[in-house]
Amino acid sequence: MIDLEQEAISRWERGTRMPTLHRLQQLSDALDCSVDQLLQRGSKRPDDQLAMIADALSGLDGDERELVVNFVQQLADMLRAKHPAKSKRRK
Repeated sequence: MIDLEQEAISRWERGTRMPTLHRLQQLSDALDCSVDQLLQRGSKRPDDQLAMIADALSGLDGDERELVVNFVQQLADMLRAKHPAKSKRRK
């Protein structure tokens, strides 16, 4: 495995430090995944999620992108209606 202190992981989780590229490569090797998968999988940061959506839309033509965007909007509206208290707190 890799030599990694708990405090280092804690700093990454808190966002006070970021792992080096070398450390990311070690982690991806240990977890048998790509660095890209390691960085994107399960990210709750809005910028990461937007990047994943943009990547998913690449290669689609304008009509296809519009279809996906409309679907996402309808799904988001449905989820907000399901949990109105959460929607009000976010605004």
